[in-house]
Amino acid sequence: MTLQADNLAGTRLVTAASRLREVLLLGLITLMMHGCSLSHMSWHMTDPINKRSGVAVSGYDVVAYRRDGVASKGKKEFFYRWMGAEWDFVSAKNRNQFSNNPTHYAPEYGGYCAYSASKGITFYGDPKYWILKDDRLFLFFNAYTRRKFKEGVADGIIGRADTNWEKYYPKMP
Repeated sequence: MTLQADNLAGTRLVTAASRLREVLLLGLITLMMHGCSLSHMSWHMTDPINKRSGVAVSGYDVVAYRRDGVASKGKKEFFYRWMGAEWDFVSAKNRNQFSNNPTHYAPEYGGYCAYSASKGITFYGDPKYWILKDDRLFLFFNAYTRRKFKEGVADGIIGRADTNWEKYYPKMP
């Protein structure tokens, strides 16, 4: 095989892999948009607090969203244990504020993606994709799910997410 043919074959392989990733991601998003037959199973298997990274909200300070209007990574030295999870904060002041009223500061749906909760499934929320709405902190899987959630607010998307969450976690934040 010539060098040109090798490069062409390599390009085709990379292109095919990229297309496969796109198709899989599109399928995943489609499932999120239309629900999934395994949705009830995913709720039952989900920890009520998103601890995917080993700590709640991937170690981001949930008080900072309201106080500073930004997503800030907390420090291990300022942690608080609540609901079986470690919550990290940027300062002792933020930690103390959280400890006085954790349900006020904790993100909705345990820190899982609010858009997916509205569809009856759980997906990890990325603390870099968030909004504050009616003094409630919502996290999202990515920019697309955040945008779709914002577009659905007038159509009752928050009520659907609340209803779905409360079916399985009636006493959770």
